Amino acid sequence: MQILKKHKKINAFIKKITIQHIIIVGSALTAVICIVIIASVRFKRSDTDNIKKISKIKNFKAASAQIQNEQIPIDFNALKKINPDIYAWITVPNTNIDYPLLRSEEEDFYLTHNAEKKKSAAGALYTQSYNSDDFTDFNTVIYGHNMINGSMFGGLAKYRNSEYFSKNQNIHIYTPDKVFNYRIFAAYVYNDTHILLNYSLTNIAQKVEYLEDIYSGKYGGNLREDLRVTASDKIITLSTCTSDKKERFLVQAVLVSDSQ
Repeated sequence: MQILKKHKKINAFIKKITIQHIIIVGSALTAVICIVIIASVRFKRSDTDNIKKISKIKNFKAASAQIQNEQIPIDFNALKKINPDIYAWITVPNTNIDYPLLRSEEEDFYLTHNAEKKKSAAGALYTQSYNSDDFTDFNTVIYGHNMINGSMFGGLAKYRNSEYFSKNQNIHIYTPDKVFNYRIFAAYVYNDTHILLNYSLTNIAQKVEYLEDIYSGKYGGNLREDLRVTASDKIITLSTCTSDKKERFLVQAVLVSDSQ
């Protein structure tokens, strides 16, 4: 009987120890998961803070920047001290899009780096070497991530709504010596084909064909029928990804005025 009692005590002790170990291991795993989640959140917040730090410079006013009654509200000298790759600034009213534009010798560098050249999931808004940096090309394509928190080009999704599209028409781009004012004429889903490589947009016939494809409703989306873009116009294309890796969502605008 005594031996049986001892066995029961030993089994009870082992069971108690096992349960304690499970609790400890479970707690440790929970702690690790929490740390990973917190680290992830902190990374995202830090990433956003970096972008905001750049954006705050916009509050400074550039010296001697009065251009035909349009003031350039960007201190490009301050921005270029942070990163010489910053060459312009884009603002889309009624969205969060209010960021510097960059270009690098490494084409898609800013797909994975922010405006301070730091590694970033959000990246930055940028153009490639296929375009000039003075917005004189027929179509200047600007790339940016479709961030779930609405930053970068996350705000472009609003233009899927026809009512929002009809009421919000303007885009402004600032350079050190010029203000470009654009009016949005199209917003639609496109495939992942590189526009500037797929169309020879230095050729007038190709420009006409490209515009006809848009206005024909080939891509669907929203169109401003009262604004007809011609081959002699200058347009910008804001390009961002969608949930489908083979698609891009494009918002396009035509230059309606500039000052210098």
